[in-house]
Amino acid sequence: MTDEARTDAAAPTEAGAATLEARIAELEAALQKERDQADDYMKKWQYAQAELTNMRRRGQQERDDLVKFGVAPLAAALLEVLDNFERAEQSLPPQFRSYTWVNGVFLIHRQIEYYLQQHGLEAIQTADQRYDPALHEAIGQEHHETIAADMIVAEVQRGYRLHGRLLRPALVRLSQGPAPSGDAAQGQPPSGEAATDGDASGPAGDAAPRPSDTQGTANG
Repeated sequence: MTDEARTDAAAPTEAGAATLEARIAELEAALQKERDQADDYMKKWQYAQAELTNMRRRGQQERDDLVKFGVAPLAAALLEVLDNFERAEQSLPPQFRSYTWVNGVFLIHRQIEYYLQQHGLEAIQTADQRYDPALHEAIGQEHHETIAADMIVAEVQRGYRLHGRLLRPALVRLSQGPAPSGDAAQGQPPSGEAATDGDASGPAGDAAPRPSDTQGTANG
């Protein structure tokens, strides 16, 4: 076989190989495109799944909050009833406490408190507590020699929380700590000036007799 014959036979083979390579490159590009699209679909599916999970979680949380705090308006309205019961107990004379009907009224008070506690109501503690603006509302301050500043010294109205959420702050009075030592002496004149007018006056406040008056009386 001559060289020309060999060249003519090899030419179709090289052309077929180039065509095949081009086809392979085209298929690889199409495959990569499909892979990218599949990855995009997977990411969107995962995002949709996460959104659905979050939506279900939020819905469940809202349902739980509705169950927990659905009684909040009723509980807030009943706080005034509890306040009235407490005032009645505090003002009741001791001789009436042994009466059966009085104990029955107090039992109703305890039942209302019990049922509200079963639904998450709890009283805010104030005894031996430091003032917390998130739980307490100060309506007065006073000096105390033995109680540190910002400590609660008296509860004026009880506060409540419902499942940890503030329903009504506690009204309290606070300590300002010991009174400053200068307050007791404030307004008193210095000791060197206090006797100035007193030296010139007698026991009744009259002016002291002058020497000339004394001599005149003695001569008379």
